Amino acid sequence: MELILINRTKNDLIRKLNFLKRIDYSHDFANHRSFIITFIVVTVFETSLILFTPSNSLITLKAVSIMLATLFWVFSLIIAVSYLVKLYKRNIWIKKTVTAILKKNAKNYLLFDEEQLTYSSDDYKSEIKWTYFSAYLEDTISIYIFPQGSVFSCHSFSAFEIGQDNLQQLKQIVRTKLPMLKIKKDK
Repeated sequence: MELILINRTKNDLIRKLNFLKRIDYSHDFANHRSFIITFIVVTVFETSLILFTPSNSLITLKAVSIMLATLFWVFSLIIAVSYLVKLYKRNIWIKKTVTAILKKNAKNYLLFDEEQLTYSSDDYKSEIKWTYFSAYLEDTISIYIFPQGSVFSCHSFSAFEIGQDNLQQLKQIVRTKLPMLKIKKDK
């Protein structure tokens, strides 16, 4: 197989990085699902306790539950703010990454076969065995190949970047070599 020139565009890079960001947030949501459910239950319990009991009964229980609910709400607010900060930082990271990649204006090439994926430019050549990768994912127009470790270190290719025929050949090889990435559903 001959070297395939990778055509990088701003929109394609942004789309890919946003896809990875969504995967990261789906993992976060799965990790905090029980907290969200507990938050809803505590809020419903506290509201029910205050609204549906006589005002002079269960005063101690109401006072303790209001204090605990307040602490829970403060903790929830801290978590929500941390998510917003993370979202802001991810968006900054996406802009910087896209700018840095496009600023280099380097020509990158891809070569793949049953044994390895070769990624090269004018400055370097990296031959990566399929055993280095742990899983893959596909969306409607791209394939994402994940190494063992960080989700954000993945290699991704679209039909626009490497051509539809090359993308289909790459998908066929990847499907035989790697399992599909499992998105974490529960903690």
